[in-house]
Amino acid sequence: MCADDPEFRHYRDIKELPPHRLAEIRRFFEDYKKNENKKVDVEDFLPAEAVVEAIKYVMIVRLVHSGELEAVMCWACM
Repeated sequence: MCADDPEFRHYRDIKELPPHRLAEIRRFFEDYKKNENKKVDVEDFLPAEAVVEAIKYVMIVRLVHSGELEAVMCWACM
């Protein structure tokens, strides 16, 4: 779902979506790993704030593992 999509842009949290749309999203995440013979159980959806924090955390971890964090920190200190 795109933030610019007029069908969805007025929603601020996933809990505001209609139940059928939530069921579709849940099913997508449960099914998308089946080709790899993996099972995904979707228990609940996190609030938007928690998702943003999780994304930030993953971005920092990826920067650390790639060695780019050091370059970013050096650039920020200039």
